[in-house]
Amino acid sequence: MKAILINVVEKKVQKIDIDEFNLLNSLCGFIGNGCSCVAAPVRYDNNDVMFIDDEGYLHENLVGGFYYPDYRTPICGNAVIIGENDEGESMDCKSTVAEIEYNLNWLGDFEIMLAQEQVLSTPPTIISW
Repeated sequence: MKAILINVVEKKVQKIDIDEFNLLNSLCGFIGNGCSCVAAPVRYDNNDVMFIDDEGYLHENLVGGFYYPDYRTPICGNAVIIGENDEGESMDCKSTVAEIEYNLNWLGDFEIMLAQEQVLSTPPTIISW
């Protein structure tokens, strides 16, 4: 399946092929840094979805990150973007590398450290109905 990788180490956005039959392991492998739990904080108008390491800020050796306009905190670590259909099934990514690059602002090491401190010192928000 066609996807897009946001590689924070190389500060590069690139097309990748991802194993749709072993999707979670494939996502975690591309995200790297010991990822075992993913989150999908950004959904695009074209039904593409950005996956990140849900525990990204808990790692001790953070290697890179970026700001993304549709997400309230900086994103730490690599991200993978795949497509979804109306039933929630995974499919090829519709976004282009140029569209994703346009919205990214890479973080430096100091910014990553500040973002980690901010995220880890902010108590969780609990919402109930």
